[in-house]
Amino acid sequence: MHRCLSLVSATALIAAASLPSTATAMEWSNDDVSVRLSLFMQPRLESGIYVRDRDGEQADLSGETTDDPQWADASFRRLRLTMRGAYQEDTRFNLVLSADRLGEHRSSRDDDDNLIFQANDGGNIGVLYAWVSHRWQRDTHTHTLKFGKDFALFNPSQSDSSARMLFASNRPTAVFSSDNTLGLSYRWQMPAITIAADVHNPRNDSRNVFASARVETSIRPEWSMGRSESRLGAEGFGHILGLSLGLRSDNHSDDDGYIHAGIDYNVHYGPITANVDAIIRRVEANGPKNAGSSATNQWGINLQAGYAMPRDNGHIIEPALRFAAFDMGHSLAPDMSDAAFESVDSGVQGEIGCNYYLNGHNHKIHIGVSHWQANRGDAEKTVLRIQHQLLF
Repeated sequence: MHRCLSLVSATALIAAASLPSTATAMEWSNDDVSVRLSLFMQPRLESGIYVRDRDGEQADLSGETTDDPQWADASFRRLRLTMRGAYQEDTRFNLVLSADRLGEHRSSRDDDDNLIFQANDGGNIGVLYAWVSHRWQRDTHTHTLKFGKDFALFNPSQSDSSARMLFASNRPTAVFSSDNTLGLSYRWQMPAITIAADVHNPRNDSRNVFASARVETSIRPEWSMGRSESRLGAEGFGHILGLSLGLRSDNHSDDDGYIHAGIDYNVHYGPITANVDAIIRRVEANGPKNAGSSATNQWGINLQAGYAMPRDNGHIIEPALRFAAFDMGHSLAPDMSDAAFESVDSGVQGEIGCNYYLNGHNHKIHIGVSHWQANRGDAEKTVLRIQHQLLF
């Protein structure tokens, strides 16, 4: 019965919550090679408390209009096995096998056009990341060349660590991300500034190209920090300002090409960690090949912050807030089909949540409520998410 939770996913969620609060990855090394194996799990419960399409009719989180939606869903948002390591320190590698969204329900239609919900029990099993890099270290700077399957440098909303998120979803500006495909990147890192560029084959047609360039700066070396949506209340101050440019060609297909620019800011001061992301994109929306195209402007902005409060037992409580606004340039009112599950469309989104850290980002529990409202029409959704994270 489609109203029932996936028994396997729900059982995993309960079992994971009973594990001890400390977890350790497996490591092996000799004089030349070091290898580290880790398992990343995010079992969660997700409920569409109130979901409506553009006409105000009841809908399901999968995007289908129906008066009988699946009210709750158990799944693994992230399920990843990682092997990473180094050869003689300067040559590094990373391989991630993923079954993300395992158990999340899907919608389809039978031969009589009846709506069917089915659990994604097979997952999306495959290679998420597979790359090798080499760095050349100098006295004041480092050059790094990387080849393999990875997200482009352009949008940290997508490429930032999934384990260090404030909420049980990506920052909404991840909707502007490029494909996760094979590519080549170069990074020049100095004490207070990093300059990088990359080129990838888009998934729409490998004869096309996606290219991006990015600059990050902390202004002063002592203010440098690693990007993170939560610093767990660590002492001190740090920040990163990022500027990005990206484009996707469409010379060899009918798919859309675009050029976009972004600015992002990640700041940490004592108990507060905050992120600001803003992106603007100009899309060339193609019709049939050689039949001309029309241009559309899109933009999105996301603001969020968390406040970490350490407890005497070593655990941490961190309430968090998020606000986002988008305009995807549609001629029609947005519908749930483009705002299914974690996705967003033209409109505004607000989110409130709280994290409870038992062992930092290796073991935490999140509960949050998200509300998205379309800028035209009646489409909206209010979603409750409870997620348990383990990284060991």
